[in-house]
Amino acid sequence: VPFVRLQNVISQLAGMDMGELISLTGQGIYRRLEKQALEQTISDYHHVVVETGGSLISETETYRLLREHFYTVWVRAQPADHMNRVIKQGDMRPMAGNQQAMDDLKLILDEREADYRLANYQLMTSGQSEQESLDQLIKQCAPYLQAV
Repeated sequence: VPFVRLQNVISQLAGMDMGELISLTGQGIYRRLEKQALEQTISDYHHVVVETGGSLISETETYRLLREHFYTVWVRAQPADHMNRVIKQGDMRPMAGNQQAMDDLKLILDEREADYRLANYQLMTSGQSEQESLDQLIKQCAPYLQAV
């Protein structure tokens, strides 16, 4: 089954990388392109695994579209694990000039939890190795990963 990172589709549609897109156009255009990228992915693939950003849920219509067309998984982590993973990937944005970054992250996760809970499945990755999380994810999603 093909894997599509929605962020890459958005960048292709915009003709620029994500950093440029956000800084030059702002959230409004990004959200419009995010929905367009999801629609294109739905149109282009019969079976596909799609990776989205966690903020996709902030647009009700886009999130509804995602849930209507895909088996959705909320990949969860405790806030400290979430923050550490982002930093290990080299993304320092959460900490840039923000002494309350962890408090902000907790607030964001709390505000989004009701929407995240609409996902078909929740995978808590804290306290598990990457392999354990992957095994659990594959076991849960195997019926949906069979190309027809």
